[in-house]
Amino acid sequence: MSSVSTSSRFDTIYRRILTQDTRRHLSPLLEPEPIPHEDIWYALSVASRLALFGDGQEPERARAARIAYEVAIRCLGFANGDGPAIRSVADLVLSRIGNFPAKQLLEETQGAGTHLDPFLGVEMLAREFDNRLPGAPKNVVLTDFQVRLVRSFEAHRSVSVSAPTSAGKSFTLEIELLRRLQTETAYTAVFVVPTRALIRQVTFDLVRLLRDNNLPDVGIHSAPSPGSETGGPPKRIYVLTQERLATLISLNPTLPALDALIVDEAHEIAEANRGLTLERVLSLTLAKFPSARVFFSSPLRSNPEYLLTLFGTTVASDHFVEHLSPVTQNIILVSPVKGRGNTSSAKFELALNDERIDLGTAKLPFEFRGVYLGKLAYQLTAPSDTAIVY
Repeated sequence: MSSVSTSSRFDTIYRRILTQDTRRHLSPLLEPEPIPHEDIWYALSVASRLALFGDGQEPERARAARIAYEVAIRCLGFANGDGPAIRSVADLVLSRIGNFPAKQLLEETQGAGTHLDPFLGVEMLAREFDNRLPGAPKNVVLTDFQVRLVRSFEAHRSVSVSAPTSAGKSFTLEIELLRRLQTETAYTAVFVVPTRALIRQVTFDLVRLLRDNNLPDVGIHSAPSPGSETGGPPKRIYVLTQERLATLISLNPTLPALDALIVDEAHEIAEANRGLTLERVLSLTLAKFPSARVFFSSPLRSNPEYLLTLFGTTVASDHFVEHLSPVTQNIILVSPVKGRGNTSSAKFELALNDERIDLGTAKLPFEFRGVYLGKLAYQLTAPSDTAIVY
């Protein structure tokens, strides 16, 4: 199967599922319409077959996995009395595309599913076993992309990967550090991030990860300080911006050997000013520590191998592009309805690739003009939701 091929019936039902599920999230402004029982089951049967073909290694296979994921997740809101059965098929689809974090989230929010067929249950257990890696936290089951990335780390000295922002690159890098720290008697790594806000986030994540896995003797530094790097624990991680890494290198000529250099959001090398600084600092660091293992992580870069070539780290290296995002999102376009007396009416559309799907019109409890973004966000976002409104 070289491309995603679906019937016109499935395409119609798929659009209806997307439309009505999005309307469900916009309630009470727009109320969803029921989807016929037979249409739900037909869509799930197609999704279960697409999941066998789908993965993130090629665009077409990623599209198959994306469609399967969307159907499995969104059909749960239209169970129509068959909740346990639909949940079982959703679990199967998520297992086949290797999206175990989504499957775990369903278990946490809706409880464990019931498996109607023992053979399919064995299939799901086998897939889950493959995505549990030695050294990772016991309760963590990785996605197929994350497993592929960790395996690449194990087999190569330098790795450059490009993947969607929500693919879990940073978490996988943290898992790789955990696995190394568990087996090495001394280990020093630098985790380069673009902003101070990310320093706080990554530092917090690492502290929690190491604490939960009984590694309290690892020093985590978020700022360079002269002289302190020559003492302290034999295992340490620096979480730094490029500017702080430059300070660390310049202030500490006797810095101990660097085992790993991890560059998150490495695509910033292509930016004008900060990109030049990042490139220069990384070049200086690798010149000082030529034996360090190097990991580059970028979102949606078509040529991740360029970074390996740029810094001369192509020996024993690997690179690949992941095309599949493990999460779903609704991009909703809201525009005023033209006409006299319609200052509070809004038209809602769902952006799907290059297409706009009409969701309907609704009357807002405020005028859709002047200063309205805050009111719109308040109206459309539940207290437990996360949304970007602009």
